[in-house]
Amino acid sequence: MSWNDEACVHRISFDPAKYDEKRLKHTINLLFEATKFEAPVPPFVGEPKAIAGLDLGKFDQQCSAALKTVREFELLPLTGIEDYRRAKADETEDACRFGNIEIRGYRDPSALREYTRAPACSHFIDALEGKSDIMKVFRETVAQQCSDNASPQKCRDSTLKEADKPDGKERVRLNLMTFGWSNCANKSTVRYDSKPLDQMRAGLEKQFRRMFTVRSKCENPG
Repeated sequence: MSWNDEACVHRISFDPAKYDEKRLKHTINLLFEATKFEAPVPPFVGEPKAIAGLDLGKFDQQCSAALKTVREFELLPLTGIEDYRRAKADETEDACRFGNIEIRGYRDPSALREYTRAPACSHFIDALEGKSDIMKVFRETVAQQCSDNASPQKCRDSTLKEADKPDGKERVRLNLMTFGWSNCANKSTVRYDSKPLDQMRAGLEKQFRRMFTVRSKCENPG
């Protein structure tokens, strides 16, 4: 049985009388091929007109499929693997909830308040709802957004000019959604701090490698 990562192909041999092939494959999926059940990433919205093309139904269907997969996997009985499964399911569920709220928030900013893990980002919602000075928050967000740019002043000037375009109001709102609330709230998501899950997975990988000899063939970096 084999699997790939970004640089290598990994292969193991196993005794089908000792290990169930399906459980082995699912365990490999869980430990080494997490993209099969991670939450989909909402498409980046670069222009106000792109908001109309956001497909919430498709996103929710992909999320349901990902959650169903991780919850129904039949796995090898590694110590701690069920705790890891639950943690991955929680991470995926939270990411799906975040994405669902974000997609709805482009059209209805009040939906953003449903993501209660990010109270520190509510000032962006206030601005989007018209409860505070949206241009003031926009200028502050642009200053922060451009602070790490090679040419901060040029970045600020260019971004602030977006407000002068015919669809300037929509562009300001889009900027506050993407570089304001979304960037801020993402830091409160379960998946943002991956260290606990990484540590759990590392322990499970050690168990796996004690059970099977993993042979890897990697690309020559040169």
